[in-house]
Amino acid sequence: LCVRWLRDCVYTIRESAIENVRRLTELFGVNWAATKLFPKVLQTRESSNYLFRLTALSTVASLSAVVGTEVLYRTLLPIALGMVTDSVPNVRFNVAKTLQQLIPMLDPGMVATQVKPKLLVLSEDTDKDVQYFARKALQSCG
Repeated sequence: LCVRWLRDCVYTIRESAIENVRRLTELFGVNWAATKLFPKVLQTRESSNYLFRLTALSTVASLSAVVGTEVLYRTLLPIALGMVTDSVPNVRFNVAKTLQQLIPMLDPGMVATQVKPKLLVLSEDTDKDVQYFARKALQSCG
């Protein structure tokens, strides 16, 4: 049920769904969530509706604190990195914000080789807001 809420047209419903996904992950464990929940939840990144793609990014940020490094590196980080070229500036600057949240949880080598190059691309974006948030996130790269 909460997975369907991730595609609700009301923002607060989507935010509640993200919190429910996080709680279910904590309750049933990362292994269960990785096989039963994440595939459905993270499909929102492929939606034609940019609001649902933003929901995917919020879900990545929320889950990152509870899933451990293996799932973070293998599943969540690639989703955020893959959305760098989204057609909607609001999604791209939220990618930068999400990456900034993930940086403290990542190995410095991963930041240098995977995150920083994407943030450099975003820092040269045509949209000023994207540039701003990318440059802000770059400051967290060290």
